[in-house]
Amino acid sequence: MQVRDSKRRAEPSTGFVQRVRLHLLTLPRRAKQVAMIAADAVSYMVSAVVAFWLVYGTLEISNAVLTISAIAILVAIPVHWAFGLYASIVRYMGLSLIAVGVKSTFVATALIMTASVYAGIMSAPIRVGVVIWAFSMILVVGGRLAARMFLSRRNSNRETVIIYGAGEGGAQLISSLIAGDDYLPIALVDDNQALHGKRIHGLEVESPEKLERIIAQRKASGVLLAIPSASRRRRRAVLERLSEFPVRVQTMPEIKDIVAGRARLDEIRDVDVKDLLGRDQVPPNPKLLAASITGKNVMVTGAGGSIGSE
Repeated sequence: MQVRDSKRRAEPSTGFVQRVRLHLLTLPRRAKQVAMIAADAVSYMVSAVVAFWLVYGTLEISNAVLTISAIAILVAIPVHWAFGLYASIVRYMGLSLIAVGVKSTFVATALIMTASVYAGIMSAPIRVGVVIWAFSMILVVGGRLAARMFLSRRNSNRETVIIYGAGEGGAQLISSLIAGDDYLPIALVDDNQALHGKRIHGLEVESPEKLERIIAQRKASGVLLAIPSASRRRRRAVLERLSEFPVRVQTMPEIKDIVAGRARLDEIRDVDVKDLLGRDQVPPNPKLLAASITGKNVMVTGAGGSIGSE
């Protein structure tokens, strides 16, 4: 199977968007939560400015606006946290997001208005509160729905895969997959501990020991071997490790085939019997064979095994 048709090329802009999408998808969980908190804080600040403009007819950033914005941030973020808005994975949020968003913004706004009244900040808290609730709900829920659409775009029909190998071959393969339509790289693992924690095309290099957790949490459906220069023995060891997991294992071509022009780097294929040999394959010597079998009837025994099939 080929990752993409040789006649099809992604536009540069599409490749850039895919890189941005991949970078966002592979951000650490904590960074994503911080980003959502910051976005919600800005949403409430904007809602407060709009509310004062609609109710009092002014866009001036007064002390009252700054104070209510500060109260909104201090109150809303813990409320949203309690409702689980920062625990959910954005791209997997369903229609329940709308219900949770409506409830959490309503509770947050009610608490904000109560605190504002006691602080004597405004004379028309109900009208201001209604506007803040409406706009904060639109921004908080709408922002997450927009992010969900962006992160899920073009991903529904793509196979989510883990790249095994963070060398030059792995880096080039990830770059090719990002611009393609068939595979979505969601994780990168390598045996080299010196590479762990580093990022390649937005993917953090992780230890193969984490494969079980990565497959379960990120819903990976396959693993692509990106170790084209590895010996047969190492490839077999890797394949034996991967056989423990319920994922499809495929591999990129060997480096000798890429150099010789017999295969492209992005030509993904299923694992071949050659990859399962515990030794490097030794090609037959035609001259030696000819001297032994030319003009003779030959019976091959054990042809079902790897050596006999060769």
